[in-house]
Amino acid sequence: AGHFDRYLENLEIEKPQYGKQRGLMIFDQSKHEKTVQALMAQYRTTGASFGRIKRLAEVPLFTDSKITRMLQLADFVAYAIFRYYEPRRSPKTGHTWSPQNRPKEWVAGH
Repeated sequence: AGHFDRYLENLEIEKPQYGKQRGLMIFDQSKHEKTVQALMAQYRTTGASFGRIKRLAEVPLFTDSKITRMLQLADFVAYAIFRYYEPRRSPKTGHTWSPQNRPKEWVAGH
């Protein structure tokens, strides 16, 4: 939440012609909904180690990703980015490859 708030703050600074920035966080439904809602309420009022959250337009929303195509797409993109940057094991040798030295055949388009 802190990184997201900072990202919106940077947009305000770098692109002042766009005015105040407000963000919306949408999560897949889970058993952690009440915990996340309570944390966000705390972040907005008293803050955390990164400061207070000031740029959310609404409390975080929770919905079922099975019925929301855009949330499914966001999950897919987030997982693809995670897989790109996260070190992983070679299926053949078991060696762990970091993003910087992974074999070219693991990179899309090669």
